[in-house]
Amino acid sequence: MKRKSYVLAAAILLAHQPKLAAQEVSADTVVAGQITLTERPALPMAKIEEIVTTGRYVPDEKRATAAISNVIDAEAFQRAGDSNVADGLKRVAGLNLQAGRFIYIRGLGERYSSSMINGSTLPSPEPLNRVVPLDLFPASIIDSVLVQKTYSAQLPAEFAGGTVQMRTKAVPDEAFFEVSSNLGYAGNTSFQKGFTYDGGGKDWLGTDNGTRAIPESLQSAIADGNKLRKNSAIFNGGVDAAELETIGESLSNNYSLKNSNLGPNTGMGASFGTRYELGDVVLGLTSSLSYNNSWDSKDVIRNSFSVNETESGVELTPFDRQVFSSTEQTIESSMFVTGGLQYKDDHTIKATFLKLRKADDQASLLTGFQATESLDIEQTRLEFISRELSSFQIEGEHVFYKWNELTLNWHYSGAQATRNAPDMRQFRFDINPITGESVFSVRGDGNQRVWSTLKDNNDDFGFSAKLFLQTPFSTSTDLSFGMNRVEKDRASEIRRFAFISQGVASNDQDLRLLPLDQILSPENIGPAAFELRETTRSTDTYSADQTIDAYFVEADVELSPSFRLLAGLRWEQSKQNVTTFDLFKPEVGAIDSRLNSDDLFPVVTGTYILDEQNMQFRLGYSKTTSRPDFRELSPSPFTHPVTGFEIIGNPDLTVAFIKNYDFRWEWYFAGTDNVSIGLFYKELQNPIEAVIEAGPANRRTFINADVAETYGVEFDASKQLDFISDRLENWYVSGNLSLIESTVDIRPEDAGLLTNRTRALQGQANYIFNMQLGYDDLYRNRVSLVYNLTGEKIREVGVLGAPDVVDDAYGELDLVYTHYWNDKLTMGFKAKNLMNNSRDTTQGGLIVNGFKEGRNLSLSLNYDF
Repeated sequence: MKRKSYVLAAAILLAHQPKLAAQEVSADTVVAGQITLTERPALPMAKIEEIVTTGRYVPDEKRATAAISNVIDAEAFQRAGDSNVADGLKRVAGLNLQAGRFIYIRGLGERYSSSMINGSTLPSPEPLNRVVPLDLFPASIIDSVLVQKTYSAQLPAEFAGGTVQMRTKAVPDEAFFEVSSNLGYAGNTSFQKGFTYDGGGKDWLGTDNGTRAIPESLQSAIADGNKLRKNSAIFNGGVDAAELETIGESLSNNYSLKNSNLGPNTGMGASFGTRYELGDVVLGLTSSLSYNNSWDSKDVIRNSFSVNETESGVELTPFDRQVFSSTEQTIESSMFVTGGLQYKDDHTIKATFLKLRKADDQASLLTGFQATESLDIEQTRLEFISRELSSFQIEGEHVFYKWNELTLNWHYSGAQATRNAPDMRQFRFDINPITGESVFSVRGDGNQRVWSTLKDNNDDFGFSAKLFLQTPFSTSTDLSFGMNRVEKDRASEIRRFAFISQGVASNDQDLRLLPLDQILSPENIGPAAFELRETTRSTDTYSADQTIDAYFVEADVELSPSFRLLAGLRWEQSKQNVTTFDLFKPEVGAIDSRLNSDDLFPVVTGTYILDEQNMQFRLGYSKTTSRPDFRELSPSPFTHPVTGFEIIGNPDLTVAFIKNYDFRWEWYFAGTDNVSIGLFYKELQNPIEAVIEAGPANRRTFINADVAETYGVEFDASKQLDFISDRLENWYVSGNLSLIESTVDIRPEDAGLLTNRTRALQGQANYIFNMQLGYDDLYRNRVSLVYNLTGEKIREVGVLGAPDVVDDAYGELDLVYTHYWNDKLTMGFKAKNLMNNSRDTTQGGLIVNGFKEGRNLSLSLNYDF
């Protein structure tokens, strides 16, 4: 059975008519594998009137795949004005964006989705889990993103919501060189006053130049796992008072916030590609560099409430009432290089190097009433966090047409993600209720200096083979099989220090009224005033590793021209280990937590095709899993480096299993116009949920809930508007709506302080709506008005009778305009967040958090040499 694509037919057509422009063969002229030429007076037509192929025209990749999926290509990112993958994916049906970085697919949290790049898994720079923040990936390096919502055996089995498969740009069809620049205005920030502080000389590059490094004297004292201690009659083996004073004085006393004028957002980039053809061999190279520097100031209301029982029920009364004011500078840079070698159409080898860096430099001031101590406070935090992901991939494809179109694919990927937060400084002043003066707090947590690092390595290698077979009963089958091995290892370390009050001088009220850089000046550091102590906890260091071996077999069977069946089976063996240990006594009290699993994961998806109506019906079933994150297994308590919550893992956690049921109807009509309606239902056994333990510490922990389910419906449509009037032939509208419900049941013995044992899944939006109205004259102008609305979702589950803390529904309207001055110069304009709605988080209808992001404007220029 010979199979040809419409692309081949179009190539034959153009070969017979060299002067025919590529756009003359449009999607509208191709119906069910037949290309019908439309006569244009401006060009002489070929005598060939039609070319018939045995293949099927596919205007959308989601139509061609055997699985239920959605695709965003580079043009879609450009039309919506999205600068990174996370922003773009929030416009896909059933997806919502959490914290601006993580994608929730069909209402399921980040643990239930996975991310891949060019077919390989990725490490994570997140401190406690394996999820990959998708805001790291700039849209400029992405060719397309496939969101697969139904499982296939070739994918990792940790799949419930779906898998995000990013594909980077490939070897170009012709040489090119482009440069771009952009200038932006942030409504809350640009040309206004904002918080800054003295940092390092390379902060603008997103890297610390050593300004925040641990001083040499301190580094020497704590080398080889030593704890900074002072010699005493009880403890001998630390440093003496004089040395401790020298070490304390070596720390920078740079604590001062500044009110500075902030400039505009800026960015620049360059892309280069070349191609060489040497007979049957094609060589190519594509590379890009990008840099962006942006500022963001916020004033966030932060309230908390206590629960009072009244005759009419539970009543919330104000507890903490605070305002968090911050300015954050974000530096993003990326370097991308890919090279390829192709021999005929048979053999291709491709190598890709990718390095992404994102640094957030924040200066903040928290002010307001602290209820536990019945006083007003001022807490300052200076924090520089850099996240980096480096990846090297090499992959190959080899096709042997004489051997039943045998296709061999192989790949290797070595990647590392790091998170570095050097010298976080946090300190507090208390407001004297009588005088109104700000007094430096000598509490144990009144000042902190913290250095934290994380490294996460991921090696992924495997191969697969695919055969095209003529099978019995006039059927044809693509038979695939292969193996994959993933090796992960992670190391995390935190070192904490604080100055403690040691003498009469440290209690001098006049001294404690001064700015902190004067209070902790060298003359006030010593046995009679403030001394440096290490406060690192015994559970601040951990290492983890995981090995996953997998084998799969899958058959894509064309039972008839109208019916296609995908069936597969994957076997995965996972060995996971987490070791939490005291950095100062690694040989004593180390806690090992292990979890091994060995399971089979079946999948079957059927597709019924009505060619004459250009419709498809899909029905799918699969079984997948979700495994605990590394630290969730450790019974050692630890403090979250970002939220400050105390968390304790659970070594009794088991893997969760998910049964996935899917149905979708798709109708492709008139070129790229299409509509689809999808239904899904997921049953989760032993899902992993976060709960709050009973007790004064209110520690967060993790349990396997009994069962959970999530179900919903997704509507997705795209339509040109020429059916209304010929004047609207360049206008189009597209949109999607997802309605999602879920429930999770917590066993009574695991409920702890939770108010509700049955509730919706945490982080799941109950509806998601996207709409895009666009104009494209295919010549000079392109404009899009884009709207995104996300329904309410639980941010934190309620405890002690209090209702859940909920992120309210939030909508955002953006305008994107692109003008092509000529073949070389392109201008772009973006107006983001035009409505400037308030982002509110509420509890029982009362504001817990609330702020406005402000309207953002940007202008970009792109020149193609």
